Amino acid sequence: MDQLVVLQEIYESFSKGGDGLQKISSKAIEGSCSELTAKLLESAKNGEIKEDICRQLSSCLEDIYEIKRLGDICRSTGLYSLAISAYNRALSLCSDPVLRPVLQNNLGQAYARQGDLARAAFYYKKSACCFEKSEDLIGLAHVLGNLGSAYRQNRDWDRAIEYCYRSLKTFEQQGDDLGIAQMTGSLGRIYADMGERDLAARYFEKSLEDFQRLGDKKSAAWIMDRMGRIASDRYDWDGAQSYFSQSLDLFEEYGQTQSKGIVLSNMGRMQLEKGDASSARESLEKAIHLISRNAQPGYQNALSS
Repeated sequence: MDQLVVLQEIYESFSKGGDGLQKISSKAIEGSCSELTAKLLESAKNGEIKEDICRQLSSCLEDIYEIKRLGDICRSTGLYSLAISAYNRALSLCSDPVLRPVLQNNLGQAYARQGDLARAAFYYKKSACCFEKSEDLIGLAHVLGNLGSAYRQNRDWDRAIEYCYRSLKTFEQQGDDLGIAQMTGSLGRIYADMGERDLAARYFEKSLEDFQRLGDKKSAAWIMDRMGRIASDRYDWDGAQSYFSQSLDLFEEYGQTQSKGIVLSNMGRMQLEKGDASSARESLEKAIHLISRNAQPGYQNALSS
């Protein structure tokens, strides 16, 4: 099996869940860095992405698509500095006008997750400019949404709403139902962070309805987690418990271990605020065992609670 395919399977496993990696033989991998890729595969089968192996692969890989996919693996597992290094190396080798804005967008995402929102916005804007010039409006819409997310993290509410709304309108114009559902949820998250719970709930309800209609259960599970948090903020303990439980069931169905841990952490914090310390401790102890130590701030939030 080609090492690019193996890297893709590892990325899919950590970003979407599933146990497909167990079927891949490390002895059947072919490519310029087959031994290192095999080592990464074996660690991934045990639910871990080892930083030292990724660092060696980042220097060893020569194909731009393999380097990009390694960056995606590092970004999805919290190794943001290595992801940034991989994307920068891929960009230095890239002359493809189609791939270049994708790499810039991914680099922006890595910087955003690392907390460097200024650099994230810089690369998002470069990516948006490229997508706009090539008239790739779907690509543009995704990057505008990422820009909105970066401004949300920076608590720049006006620009966060502006870019997410522009993204939503672009998806609507292109008839992209999944993009519409995603951006409706993103707007709900902005309003939730602003403390506008009623407005946030309306956007989340619309997003949940769209994801359920599209059959996207994993995205629906995240929206249910968000709605559980809003119900908790309103001291609607029964409503919060119901949303969290539904979210957990969906993540359990798809083998999304880390996602399940995040929801358990949020449910434990709700139970703690409710005054049910025994249930909270049980939920939070389970969460700590499911969330990767690299997952920030999820792991730290669970420990703190």
